[in-house]
Amino acid sequence: MTAPSDPRRHVEEEAARWFARLRNEPVGEESRRAFLAWRDASLAHRRAFHDIESVWADLEQLQPVSTGRPLRVEVRRRQRSGLNPRTLLVACLAIALLGLGIWQLSGEAPWLWETHETEVGEQRTLMLADGSTVYLNTASRLSVRLTKGRRMVRLARGEALFEVSHDASRPFTVRTPAGGVRVLGTRFDVRVDGNGRRMRVAVLEGRVAVHAPEDDHQKAAPAKGDDVTDLPTLTAGQAIEVSARRVTRIAHVDLAALTAWRDGELVFRQAPLARVVTELNRYLPRKIRIADDAAGALPVTAVFRLEDRDAIVEALTAALPVKALSLENGTTVLFLARPDEYPDSRAS
Repeated sequence: MTAPSDPRRHVEEEAARWFARLRNEPVGEESRRAFLAWRDASLAHRRAFHDIESVWADLEQLQPVSTGRPLRVEVRRRQRSGLNPRTLLVACLAIALLGLGIWQLSGEAPWLWETHETEVGEQRTLMLADGSTVYLNTASRLSVRLTKGRRMVRLARGEALFEVSHDASRPFTVRTPAGGVRVLGTRFDVRVDGNGRRMRVAVLEGRVAVHAPEDDHQKAAPAKGDDVTDLPTLTAGQAIEVSARRVTRIAHVDLAALTAWRDGELVFRQAPLARVVTELNRYLPRKIRIADDAAGALPVTAVFRLEDRDAIVEALTAALPVKALSLENGTTVLFLARPDEYPDSRAS
């Protein structure tokens, strides 16, 4: 049997087989490690598996439709396939769904999900039908689906601040490639970084249950149920960073600074210039670059208004020993000034 000529199709079929196996067979530690190694080998693997999970969850929410006759599905077992009949059936169904193109657009079924995107520097406010509000930050992509029993959000990239209306009968979940959260009613911020490999969650009000991707795929242990008490829980004033390898609580959370983008500002306190510029560039179509590590290490304490990029550059050169060079492509390069060009020297 020859391998599929389309690399993306090959990855999707591998993801379908892993999904079927994890869902329907007892999984030991060795198999679990093999799955994690496959999934973490590339971003394409992570996205493919994440897409299958999401679409399968959608299918489980659909009501059965009577066609007036029984549906017959025939599955022929391959020799030495290593899959039991039920697992093979699930794999075949998953691959069939792939053939229909259900998740060709980053795993989103267009007839089930409402998708919103922002450009670099753009912010948007979304009013959901359940009364919740979502504030979408720069360069973000978010999809929403509300059903009678669930409220589901996928944050593929970027950042969003959620104000969730309380509804005990309909949990509100946010899923990202790096993990997810589950709440009933609260106010919290979710940010996806590192091409989907990291997720940061900060809670402003209420409680949020956080989980890493491994929690979704761990099938060796008995299921604990879906209560928020079964997962790591954050309360107001707490934040956490989740990746494929670890879950790290963030100490000394400055919630006002963390959510200042909602007011069109960015707040920094003794942050290295390199980190300041990286954060600023999320909002600026014309980027700022740093020429050397010495300049990047300079500490910055400032509040920047995001609507005026040139004013930001002027403030940096006025407060720090750096000079700015504008390139023809619109990029501004910051480099360390000579001692006689430091801001204090100019004033004397």
